[in-house]
Amino acid sequence: MRLADLNADGRADLSVGADGENSTDGAIWSLRGSSSGVTTHGAVSFRASAVGISTTGYLFCRNVMAD
Repeated sequence: MRLADLNADGRADLSVGADGENSTDGAIWSLRGSSSGVTTHGAVSFRASAVGISTTGYLFCRNVMAD
């Protein structure tokens, strides 16, 4: 989870990642900040492999943690 002004509008946007989403491929959601707080209006989500993020490290960690 991370709060940062991703679109330079002066408001904090919330980004959240989930390792086990999409058949363990992972996913990231970005929710925009507004004057009244975080909103789902304009929210976007990305599958890790769709944006070029390797899932190899996660799978490796998953296998190690399962031992």
